[in-house]
Amino acid sequence: MTEEKDNLYHQVNQILLFLMEGKSDSAIELVKTMKIEKFDGSTYPEFVDTLEQFSIQYSGGIQYLNKLSNGNLDITPPEDPFHKSYLVAQCKQLHSNLQYFTWQILQVSKGDLKQKVSFLGDFSLGFNKMIESLREKKILEEKISQQNEELRAINDEKDKLFSIIAHDLRSPFTALLGFTQILADQLATMSLEEVQEIAIDLLASANKLFALLENLLEWSKIQRGMLSYQPSPVSFSAIALRVKEVVRDAAEKKVITVDSAIPENCVVLADEKMVESILRNLVFNAIKFTPIGGNISISSDVTTQSLVEISVRDSGIGMNPQLVSDLFKIDKKTAREGTEGEPSTGLGLIICKDLVEKHGGKIWATSEEGKGSTFHFTLPKYLE
Repeated sequence: MTEEKDNLYHQVNQILLFLMEGKSDSAIELVKTMKIEKFDGSTYPEFVDTLEQFSIQYSGGIQYLNKLSNGNLDITPPEDPFHKSYLVAQCKQLHSNLQYFTWQILQVSKGDLKQKVSFLGDFSLGFNKMIESLREKKILEEKISQQNEELRAINDEKDKLFSIIAHDLRSPFTALLGFTQILADQLATMSLEEVQEIAIDLLASANKLFALLENLLEWSKIQRGMLSYQPSPVSFSAIALRVKEVVRDAAEKKVITVDSAIPENCVVLADEKMVESILRNLVFNAIKFTPIGGNISISSDVTTQSLVEISVRDSGIGMNPQLVSDLFKIDKKTAREGTEGEPSTGLGLIICKDLVEKHGGKIWATSEEGKGSTFHFTLPKYLE
């Protein structure tokens, strides 16, 4: 009997050794050849079956772990014939964790830096610290990018200002210098009619220069934040009437009619001086590009419960799509002469855009060459 026990122990040890070495097939074959007998000579198949089941389960677990260690995360964990096997339960949890970690790595590679790992012990701390460093770097890069955009915008504004000063100021100053030189050299020999003609030209040049300087000063105040914004309930119909009076002389010279269809109950929450400046610029602009005998209309429309849309429509020369697209952009050259040679810098529309945006509104234009233009802008409606 002692020899049988020694033989049994030897066989069991050999089976365990095979399993530890990964030789599961050899272990299972050896189990199948075993015959355990009781002291009364009968066999004990239950022990053999249990040992065989253990060998199969152990072999499956080892193979599963080997495949996991080789990066195969799509495999299915082995079944658990022993019910709630700790080894298989841990394998399943590790499998799930590794799959989630792989997904997290994929998200990080796509730029999602909000991922955190919590199941890998000390490795989690290092991984999460790396992600935090990447996140801080991304925030810094975005901040630098935003600052670069702001610097580019400032440079564009500076270039536009220098362009205006270099080109548009030179023209009226050249005219002033030329006319005053003629007067200085030839006044004694000039007739009264000749002096009057030069005086008219001098007045025109001075008016152009004054209008340009006025726009430059207003734009400069906006850029430096010196133009205070003080909103209050404003009757837009009253503003339209005042603007009609201001532009009357310019309109009459070109026999242009300016009509206003703003209802008396159109009240906006706005800075009165700013809104008047917006409308005045747009109407003067419409007069400039409308031929003799044309017409201009000012209208309003309540687009939403909180916004009012104001429109200035003219029967002028219109614009091509590229020019419409470049309007309100300070880095684009949109200035062109009016129908009677009136000068233009394009700065008036830039001022309009800045003032409209101070009210939280938008400004845009629709136009077609030869069929006139319409400028639209929105303002907050006064809600009693």
